[in-house]
Amino acid sequence: MSQAELVIANRYGEVVRSYVRGDQPAPTRRQLAAYVSSIRYAARAMLGGQTAFGGARDYYEVLGYTVDIELETYRQRYRRQDIAKRIVSLPAMDTWKRPPQASEDGNKETAFCKAWRELVAIERLGVWNRLMRVDRLSGIGRFGVLLLGLLDGGDLESAVAGKLAGPEDVLYLRPFAEDSVRIETFDTDSQSERFGKPEMYELKLEEGEDWTKVHWSRILHVAEEKESDEVYGTPRLEAVFNRLDDLIKLVGGSAEATWLGMRPGTLMSPKDGYRNTMSDAQIEEEVEDYAHDPLRMMFLQGIEATQLGPSNVVDVEGPFGVALSLISAASGIPQRVLIGSAQGEQAAAEWDQKQWAGVIQARQSGHAEPEILRAFIGRMIENGVLPPPSSGEYNLGEQNRDGEWRWPSILEQTDMERAGIEEARARAASTLSGTAEWVISEGERRELLNHPREWPEGEERPEPQATPLPSQFPLQTQQVRVIPEGANLPVLDVPDEVIISETDKEQGIEDWKKFMPALAWTMDAEVEGQEEYDGEQY
Repeated sequence: MSQAELVIANRYGEVVRSYVRGDQPAPTRRQLAAYVSSIRYAARAMLGGQTAFGGARDYYEVLGYTVDIELETYRQRYRRQDIAKRIVSLPAMDTWKRPPQASEDGNKETAFCKAWRELVAIERLGVWNRLMRVDRLSGIGRFGVLLLGLLDGGDLESAVAGKLAGPEDVLYLRPFAEDSVRIETFDTDSQSERFGKPEMYELKLEEGEDWTKVHWSRILHVAEEKESDEVYGTPRLEAVFNRLDDLIKLVGGSAEATWLGMRPGTLMSPKDGYRNTMSDAQIEEEVEDYAHDPLRMMFLQGIEATQLGPSNVVDVEGPFGVALSLISAASGIPQRVLIGSAQGEQAAAEWDQKQWAGVIQARQSGHAEPEILRAFIGRMIENGVLPPPSSGEYNLGEQNRDGEWRWPSILEQTDMERAGIEEARARAASTLSGTAEWVISEGERRELLNHPREWPEGEERPEPQATPLPSQFPLQTQQVRVIPEGANLPVLDVPDEVIISETDKEQGIEDWKKFMPALAWTMDAEVEGQEEYDGEQY
């Protein structure tokens, strides 16, 4: 029984009980029907239906929208409707497209970081794949779970016993959607940290098998867009479900209308003055052949076939675009990301990709990291699979210039885009060589050129030289004067400092070769302070 039916039954039961008790006189059939109708409208409104004219018009009923959406309906839409599947899958796929590395304040060689790398490198576990899948499956319904198969000697119904030896004691990770999970009991102790959260689950491990009880300590519970509790989230298709119905009507209805419109009906009528010598079966056979045979020929005697109107093709581009715009707005997925971009829309598509990258970044920091990744790592530390970080804290991703830790961007730069960035950095460093020198340090200049801040350890630093590197050098690097340590005022006429090491230069040339493969650099000769290269100057 649906939620709407339960509301109707409960309220109807209250009315009947009041009549039985004698609190109210027995109603007429018309009065009872009117009361039931009002309950129905109230239930629809409470569960998402929209009415007008004092309840006389129910938009959901008129338009055929579903009021109480069942979990199986969400699952069928995910399986069978193209746009629905993409709405559920795309956020999870792009969120985990470039997973972050773990570090302790930038140090990736601690015991914790090494154990984490060992865990994610185990092929049979496929950690990143399983985290992405549970993220995706949790969006079909209200939640999803990840079953943690741990070698602790206990069964699934019992709590995890003792500490594990390390990453090899994780046997498997299995994601499940809500339709394969039942929550049997909740923690009802108001003094418990897990108050209101599931205590015992039941999982359908294999289709056709009985439900298996699983203790919460062996489950990672994932729910997105939670509201008043920590258990149930919001299905990704809920807000766009009506528009998905509209797309089915538009696409399916227009396809059927186009099919019928391109082949209008045929009127069969007897000719005046002719006697029909064909039997009904013969006429039916000719009509069937005409409908399905590519020859499109019909042989009739004494009967005239007249086409009913011209052929017509239905165009639903306008209504389809409106429905798609509303789906894009509700789901947060730009249209060109959702369905792809047409030829000639590259600039707009790139803008949409940047918008989507911002949405994914927010989702990574607001949901994927705290609710999934850190929850998983925390469970691994708690069970002894990973050692705790030495400082008690760990970071995920890379630190930006503002000191924030971010996952790698899902936007992948092309070779030419990277070359443009390097050129802009080099031009900035070159420009700064003519400015007041106390504004920027040598280390900052090296960072601007995308080199390590400190000089490479073990490499001899050359003497300062006055001759600049050639303007044709790939990174456009010119010598930059640097203030001596501790200076407070600009110093004029100081020797130029070399801020680019041989290692930096060789790496820069190797990178440039990737960007401009037509150039063949030769670094074994110098003429008047300039590098020689084969080929035309660039």
